[in-house]
Amino acid sequence: MTMRLYVAAGGGGDAIAAALLHDDPTTRPVILTYAWERLILDPVPGPRSVEDFEGLGQDVPGIAEILATTEARPPARSPLPRLTGTLNARLFLLDPSGGAIGMHEQIRAAVDYFKPDEVTVIDVGGDIIARGDEPGLRSPMADALVIAAVQDLGVLTRVWMAGPGLDGELTEAETLARVDELGGRLHRTLTSADTHNIGDALDWHPTEATRLLVAAARGYRGTVEIRDHGSLVKITDASTYVFALAPDQAEKENTLALELKNVKTLSSANAITLTCVGKSELDYEFTKSRSRRSEPTEWRNLGTASDALAAARRRGAEYLTPRRLAELTGNSKVDTKNLLINT
Repeated sequence: MTMRLYVAAGGGGDAIAAALLHDDPTTRPVILTYAWERLILDPVPGPRSVEDFEGLGQDVPGIAEILATTEARPPARSPLPRLTGTLNARLFLLDPSGGAIGMHEQIRAAVDYFKPDEVTVIDVGGDIIARGDEPGLRSPMADALVIAAVQDLGVLTRVWMAGPGLDGELTEAETLARVDELGGRLHRTLTSADTHNIGDALDWHPTEATRLLVAAARGYRGTVEIRDHGSLVKITDASTYVFALAPDQAEKENTLALELKNVKTLSSANAITLTCVGKSELDYEFTKSRSRRSEPTEWRNLGTASDALAAARRRGAEYLTPRRLAELTGNSKVDTKNLLINT
């Protein structure tokens, strides 16, 4: 079997997807991932660095391992320690505080230690292959930093992009067209049998794009309302597709990834993102966090679940994700054991 080192391009959800796509049942997947979660999981905006954790493993030189006993320093929170056990995976922190250069050094350290046959970047939805000027793009920086960081590793490197359009950023049509432009190829089509190696992760982790990927593989079809701004995403047969591309293909025409290659700090990366794209997920999170603190009633008093489901149905949604329902009702303790919630 091919020994792969996985890089989750978007945080915890993509780490779950990496475990799902891991195709060697005799080994634990090794996954480098951001600790960068939505505010409903981690109230502190932005990604977590090594300084935000206690009890990180230090056995592998140059990278910090997230153990089941690792804890985020309050007020930050992180689901990654729990994921380590749930996924039966080794998770290592991808810390972007040193920009793309620092991330490249971390990935290179993992390559030197584990000596993989291949580095495989995992992205659910397709924003990793965006040009950067698409109107629906909302999180350009995280993926562009990863694409910049995995160049020139000295080992075969590929991008696996699963579930075109499921993250509510690029549409399915935009993503499929972009795959075609970049010469990507269909790697595999997921079925229900492929979804059983992630344990009970989706029973408690509110990831949306990977949840929709699993739902598609298990036969769900229809329109789902996701994210805090209420994007409508269609689950189709194409939602089960996993495409393979080379990272230099994903970087092609992505001005932001090219500009971020030599960046050494997260603040510089954010400034370049704002200049190149006009928006940044980091700025968005800080703005949203300030809004919640200044108007807590607006966040906490948004109506009952039945009201939210009825309103979503009027907007054309057949399903809500648990996280979307939590956003609508202001209840961060919404039951996530339902894969999707019928409206």
